[in-house]
Amino acid sequence: MSNIYSLIFCTILSFFALSAKGQGKDLYIIKPPFEFKSNSDSTLQLCAVHKEGIRTYNIPDRVEFKGKMYNVTSIKKYAFTWCTMKNITIPYGITTIEESTFSGCYSLESVSIPQSVTSIEEKAFHECKNLTDITIPQSVTAINANAFRGCINLDVVIDNSKENITFYKYVWVDDQGFVYVETTMEEAFSSCKSVTFTK
Repeated sequence: MSNIYSLIFCTILSFFALSAKGQGKDLYIIKPPFEFKSNSDSTLQLCAVHKEGIRTYNIPDRVEFKGKMYNVTSIKKYAFTWCTMKNITIPYGITTIEESTFSGCYSLESVSIPQSVTSIEEKAFHECKNLTDITIPQSVTAINANAFRGCINLDVVIDNSKENITFYKYVWVDDQGFVYVETTMEEAFSSCKSVTFTK
């Protein structure tokens, strides 16, 4: 039944092909299966995605609307949480994989991270249990200690040396709130099968 609803949803959106809606001063652009929100610098954030019945996502690096090209530069926190997808390609231009972006994506098997990404935030790939291998590009210089928690079948290849990457987490300190502290590579990948540095 969910597949029928998914087909109906995508058919309706495809009928409009590409549309926009206004909420105050924000511009929202719908390009199935994605919804984008404009940033103050006229770039776009992927803010929502239709999650049912789609197995492969290729996020565009640019979106055209009314003759103007918009660069996609960010993905909202939790955008793909609990998605049933198997594959995703993140476009060049994204600089941060935000908190819990792919958390709980149990079916995710492969992900392509571009050279533009510099940091991977807390629980970005939390509990992606079917993810078996991932290559982290040389551009990444900061990884949260909980980014890959629960990725029990994951072999990680990092195209860098351990000395060039900061591993960190946030801890609660009374009267200060959450405080940034550096941690170890071993803690960051404690759930994973293996970690290999190429340099």
